[in-house]
Amino acid sequence: MLRRGDTFKERTGWHTMVVLSDPSLNPDAVYVVNFSHWARNRDQSCVLHPGDHGTISGPTIIYYNNTFLESAEAIEAKIRAKKYVQTNPVRKDVLARILAGAAISRKIPRKCLELLYQQGLLPRPLPPLPPPPPPKVPDAKPD
Repeated sequence: MLRRGDTFKERTGWHTMVVLSDPSLNPDAVYVVNFSHWARNRDQSCVLHPGDHGTISGPTIIYYNNTFLESAEAIEAKIRAKKYVQTNPVRKDVLARILAGAAISRKIPRKCLELLYQQGLLPRPLPPLPPPPPPKVPDAKPD
C-alpha cells in the first residue's frame, strides 16, 4: 500500500520521486514530487543534501511543478510491473521539510496545493485583511 514519504524511481530514470499527499485520503489523486539537481536559478523552497536520503549525492532541490495527479493504483501497478523501482522512504523530518517547501513554493500547481489543503497537510492561508475604511472627511460648513 502506497504511503506518504514512499519513494521510487523510473527504471530508466534519474529522479527519485516522493509521495507527498496522503494516498489513503485521496487514492485517485496522489501528488508526487521529485528530487532534481540543484541550480541557482531553480526553486529553492526545499534544498536537500547527502544524508537526507540514500539517493542524494549532492545539493538537491524538490521539483514541485509536477502538473499531474496519479492514482495510487496506477503507481502501485507500475511498481508491480517494474516500471518503477521502490527506494527507501524519506525520513519524517525530511518529509516535513519537503511539505514546508510546498507551502512556500511558487511552482506548485494550484490543484496540488489544494489537495494538500483538503487533506489538512498544509494550513490554508488566512484571507487578506479588508482595506481600511477611507478617512472621514469633516462636513464642510457653509461660508
